[in-house]
Amino acid sequence: MAIRGSDVLLLEGPSTPPLGAGDVVGFAEGDVHGFGNTGSVEFVYLSVTSPPIDFRPADAAEWAKGSGDPA
Repeated sequence: MAIRGSDVLLLEGPSTPPLGAGDVVGFAEGDVHGFGNTGSVEFVYLSVTSPPIDFRPADAAEWAKGSGDPA
């Protein structure tokens, strides 16, 4: 769910539909997707996965490479 700001959905293929505060989208397992901030304010969103996914190993690998942002 988009909380604040506006962006476009980056999907597999040429489609880039707009997304703004209050919009909700869902993706099936394996769907390629991302977000591209198109506004002048920070884009903030809430992501929920079901079943839960443990992203800690991926985050730890990024931190180990020095690309993590401690802020």
